[in-house]
Amino acid sequence: MKKLGNIVGQKSDLRLINKVGFIHYCSDISDIIVDIPTLIIGWNYVKTLFPDKQLSILKEKLDDNTWWCFSPLEKNTKHIECVDEFYQTIIEIIKEQTPYYFINVFDLSISNIKEIISILNSDTSVTCYVHYNRFMYIYIDNQVLGFNLEDIEYMGISKNRVFKYFYNNRNKSIFYSADFIQKEIMQIIKNNLYLIPVFYDKN
Repeated sequence: MKKLGNIVGQKSDLRLINKVGFIHYCSDISDIIVDIPTLIIGWNYVKTLFPDKQLSILKEKLDDNTWWCFSPLEKNTKHIECVDEFYQTIIEIIKEQTPYYFINVFDLSISNIKEIISILNSDTSVTCYVHYNRFMYIYIDNQVLGFNLEDIEYMGISKNRVFKYFYNNRNKSIFYSADFIQKEIMQIIKNNLYLIPVFYDKN
């Protein structure tokens, strides 16, 4: 699963966290994945990491991409709330960064359809999530396209014909279940199912 955020903390604290697949967990700040949101666990720990920085126990945001929160031993209830908020923040960031377009196939011209087919036939990296075999979300070039599969079949194009573009192609992934995402995270995603292939994407 694609890593969309970092959580840094001491090993004893990381063992107590309810982990999710889209987070990179590490005990050394130098091991984080750069340019993605980062949460540091522990007030005492963050002070050791930034001894020269003016920190405030009332201000959890260190910069545009970095936050800190109490460790489970410092304030457990606050810690749990903060980690859950961090997960939600990441999902909100992904929503803002990932445009979604529903494609009404009945509005497409023949040239539009040929263009889509040519993309699916190319080496472009594509991740596709098929929801209940009725709807497909295609993540490509940092955007998601949504298609109603029943509309496609109504036009005389079988689902299997569409799916075959994803098989046996190392640049393309297709999956039919979101079981890899914890229930707690699915509750945050709610009706934004188009985000699922973004979490699944391996690039």
